Amino acid sequence: MTSLVLSQNKLNIIEHLDFSENLKQNEIQPNILSSSYYDSYLMLDFYKQVIIKIDLSGETTFSSAIGDNSFQYGDFVWLDVMPDGIKVLDKLDNKILHLDHNLNKIQTISLSKDIYPVKASSFPWGDILLYSKTFNSIYIFINGKLDEKAFINFYKEFNSKICVEDIEINQDGEIGLLHCSGELTLFSQNGKKKITYPNLLKDAKFLVSINFEWLYFDNNGNGRFVEDKLTNELIVPANHIIDVISNNGFLSFLTKDHILTMDVQQ
Repeated sequence: MTSLVLSQNKLNIIEHLDFSENLKQNEIQPNILSSSYYDSYLMLDFYKQVIIKIDLSGETTFSSAIGDNSFQYGDFVWLDVMPDGIKVLDKLDNKILHLDHNLNKIQTISLSKDIYPVKASSFPWGDILLYSKTFNSIYIFINGKLDEKAFINFYKEFNSKICVEDIEINQDGEIGLLHCSGELTLFSQNGKKKITYPNLLKDAKFLVSINFEWLYFDNNGNGRFVEDKLTNELIVPANHIIDVISNNGFLSFLTKDHILTMDVQQ
């Protein structure tokens, strides 16, 4: 086990999972990372529109559902694993694709309002928040259908159209909104605005929550806690970060050729 010690913070490398030659041979480059069941990860290559399941031995499985004719014009931008299967967001077709845990298609759910969501995040109990750049609002997908009334209206909350870098939900249902400007706004699980933090990390791209605390990271692996710490700097030993997720109390980082899972000890 490798450790990086930065004063009061320690980053322990728990797992380094290299990608197989199979991904390179198929010219697949994952952009989105999600944890999965059965000691595996799910990844989405939104350029090739394929889901990849990779287990801890590095063995990979590719989805067949996304590649069929009915989805060839889709634009898949997000996925997550839930008790009833895997949900995939299709921005272009304004749909949510439902797969089983073996990546077989179960159903396609058309959203009842043309919100064309570009980002999403799910509550621990399965409801999904959908960010619509078109309407400058967040909508909620609940009980298998879209609530057509805006869950959070950014015109109302910020008096203007805003740019959203990332949206995440912690284990308590608190909603974190990372602005492109680097500011962070927190909302309650009911959509009530709580607080806005100033830009605390230059070029922050990813927002993640672990052990009830919020953290930022940039593409270069630099990170920090949102709340002040004695020593707030966190450095991930990777050249370029593509995605970051909270994974059962750990942080998992997607890079070009591997997944790095780390424990954050304070």
